Amino acid sequence: MKIEFIQFDSDAEEEYYKSAKYYKDIDPRLSKDSYAEVEAVLQQIKKFPESGYTYLHKTRRVFLNRFPFAIIYRCVNKTIYFFCC
Repeated sequence: MKIEFIQFDSDAEEEYYKSAKYYKDIDPRLSKDSYAEVEAVLQQIKKFPESGYTYLHKTRRVFLNRFPFAIIYRCVNKTIYFFCC
């Protein structure tokens, strides 16, 4: 399946920005590192949408390596919907 669109749930987007601010307050490098890791996972999901672990309600989940977060998403047609970060 070729992914053409990525859509973030508003709660997931807000949670992402809060975590970025949290890490920036600790050390700006952490914020950059977390951003880079999330971006890498998003690109992986875009390239391989079925790569995440099967999760609840027809969603999939991918854990980040360095940070205590998982990205939860669902693929519908050519769009990936992100629900949690």
